Amino acid sequence: MSTRCNIGFYEKSPTKTQILKPEALLYKHSDGYPDTENGVVGFILPFLQKFNEKRGLDDIEYASAQLMHFMIAESNAGMAKWWTEQYQSEKPYEPDFLGYGICKPEFLHWDIEYYYAISPTDLKVYEVNMDWGAKKMQSKHFKLIDTVKI
Repeated sequence: MSTRCNIGFYEKSPTKTQILKPEALLYKHSDGYPDTENGVVGFILPFLQKFNEKRGLDDIEYASAQLMHFMIAESNAGMAKWWTEQYQSEKPYEPDFLGYGICKPEFLHWDIEYYYAISPTDLKVYEVNMDWGAKKMQSKHFKLIDTVKI
């Protein structure tokens, strides 16, 4: 089973009631757990810090696009290396075009386990427990588990 997550971008650090209204929304289909070494936080935090230093995370259009590009490029590079080592094949690795997506800001996936809220000042990490009987995602489904300063 995949550990799905959404990554939302905000002009300022969102309150719990604002969490459902990101300016931009990305989707990661697997390995969405928040571990700081091998998970999403450890993976995207250095990128966010560098982007913030060079351009500023208040530039949501570029920040979200560049983070998506970074995640896909790193994933494809890792898979290509694994493919070569595993199969020692001369046939090059071909991406399967799955794993990442851009969502409508109002469409948080109902089956995510984690949510990452990115603002110019911090990265908030939420555990998401969607009530299977609920008709739509609500702020009560989000439990803040960590806040990392950028």
